[in-house]
Amino acid sequence: MNYMAQFTPNGASFQYRDEEKQAFKDLAKLFEYRIKLERTSNGIFKILVFNDTCQDVKKAFRANIEKLMRAAAQR
Repeated sequence: MNYMAQFTPNGASFQYRDEEKQAFKDLAKLFEYRIKLERTSNGIFKILVFNDTCQDVKKAFRANIEKLMRAAAQR
């Protein structure tokens, strides 16, 4: 699963169809979507940085993010 995939149109990438792009012309919808992305990302960050529990989960998460970043850099 890609990072933040739960917020993507097809659960895989942030490539939107034309009708999805049209929906974001409604600034209230766009703002609501942006807030969801920010809150989720900030929540993940706080857990990974400030919480001393679940070190094995954090290590696996970091490895997954690094893998995604390497793959993106090779494109």
